[in-house]
Amino acid sequence: MPNLNDFIRDIGKPHSEEPNGFSREEAGMFLAGLRKLSSVDGPRAVLSRPGDAFAASTDEVVRTLTALATHEFAAHTMYSVYGATVQGPERSAVQEVFSEIAEQELADAKYCLEKATVLSGMPVTMMNVPAPVEAKTIERMLAALLESEERAISLLRILRTQVGETPMKYTVEEMLSEEQRHHDTLKQ
Repeated sequence: MPNLNDFIRDIGKPHSEEPNGFSREEAGMFLAGLRKLSSVDGPRAVLSRPGDAFAASTDEVVRTLTALATHEFAAHTMYSVYGATVQGPERSAVQEVFSEIAEQELADAKYCLEKATVLSGMPVTMMNVPAPVEAKTIERMLAALLESEERAISLLRILRTQVGETPMKYTVEEMLSEEQRHHDTLKQ
C-alpha cells in the first residue's frame, strides 16, 4: 500500500479504470492523510494560511456550498432540458447559449461540491435536485431561468460574505460575475 507522499506525487498518473484515474482505496487513503495532517486545527488548517479565517463558521460555509451545488445542478438540468425542447426560428442560437451556460453551471456545481467535501473532511449530503419547472414557451423558460440566476446570485452573495478575506473570495467573486452575465444574457 503506497504512503500519502507517494500518492500525492503520483497524482495525475492513471492507476485504475476509474473515471478520475484513482481507485476508491487511493482516494480514501488521500483523504485519511489530509485528515491526519489537519487533526490539530481541523480541515481549514490544510486549506488556509495562518491568519486566514472565514467570517462565518466552516459548517455554515459548507451548508451554503452544498445548497449552491444543489442549485447549480438544478440550473444545469434546466438549461439542458430547455435547450433540448426550445422551439421556434431562433432555436439553434438559443440552444447554443443554453448549452454553454449549462456547462458553466455544471462546473460551478462541481467546484462547490468539491470545496464543501474538502472543508467538511468527509463527503457531503446534497439536497434533492428539483426537476425543472415545466415550460413550453421560450418566455416561460426565460422567466424560470432568470429566477434561477437571481437565486444563484443571492446564494453567492451570502457565500462571499461568509468566506471573508480568504483566497476563496476570488473564486466566489468570479462565480458571482459569471452568474450576473448569465442573468444579463437572458434579459437581452
